[in-house]
Amino acid sequence: EGSDAEKVDLSGCNTQRNLSQKGREQAWATGLALQKLKIPLGLTLSGQYCRNRDSAVLLSGKSNAVAELNNPYFQNSTEINRLKVIGDLKRVLMQKPRAGSNTVIVTHESNLRLITEWMLQEGEAAIVQVSALGEPKVLARVTPEQFQVAARQVR
Repeated sequence: EGSDAEKVDLSGCNTQRNLSQKGREQAWATGLALQKLKIPLGLTLSGQYCRNRDSAVLLSGKSNAVAELNNPYFQNSTEINRLKVIGDLKRVLMQKPRAGSNTVIVTHESNLRLITEWMLQEGEAAIVQVSALGEPKVLARVTPEQFQVAARQVR
């Protein structure tokens, strides 16, 4: 909802675009669906923006906010910032999940688009596998509605 101020203060949500009530409900419902589907969640990483942190907490009950998941490129679209976003996201993706778990990463859609050319809708998830060389491969895209349908089918 809204837009980021020209100068964003990461500690001040009032300077940032934030989750709408619909976005909060969607993230919460997706988190409940993940629980019902018994998808094992390990580490949850998010960008430092309030909307990233809030989404992560609503999805998994926790958030470890890291600067590597921010996106300086959308405020200053230099080649240096584009390469920084790509390198940072690839390093985060290269971290192996704990055995038997999945890492949840909440970041800006544009970060993923820079490395995969996929454009996700708000609230949509990408299931990503990373090769030994650090190249991400999107295995699937899952909308919030698809999570809900799958969870309703679980007995």
